[in-house]
Amino acid sequence: MRQRTKILVVDDERAVASTLSIILEHEGYETATTYSGEEAVGTASTFQPDFLLSDIEMGALNGIDAAIEILAFLPQCKVLFISGHPAWRELQAQAKAQGFDFEVLNKPVPPSELLQRISQVISCDTADPEPRTVRKPPARARCNKQTKASCRTS
Repeated sequence: MRQRTKILVVDDERAVASTLSIILEHEGYETATTYSGEEAVGTASTFQPDFLLSDIEMGALNGIDAAIEILAFLPQCKVLFISGHPAWRELQAQAKAQGFDFEVLNKPVPPSELLQRISQVISCDTADPEPRTVRKPPARARCNKQTKASCRTS
């Protein structure tokens, strides 16, 4: 039997986090849900997710900084952010300066679009040993081993 993909869902809005987890579990993913960046780092160490789906603006430890900490001990974890806060671009730029190229989808994200993007990111070159970070999607995704981004778009 094939092991289910494990997704860590992080959002300080409990209703959003719970709804995302329900949607993902309905699609066959195994999920763990946390409500802060600090909690996400702790849960990731025990849950060992394959994928991190996180909000960005969440208090003391934002989602991007939490993802960077998680990638330090889970470099194979793929990452996708969702955010409705306008300050995410500045945090994304700071992460980029550190060598991380994270994709951010704007909230609200239609469930079908989110599920499609998660599936694309998960299926993109699972043999690639680089950390799983991605850029904004458009037409089609392709893998790129020369950057920290596992899936690029063309």
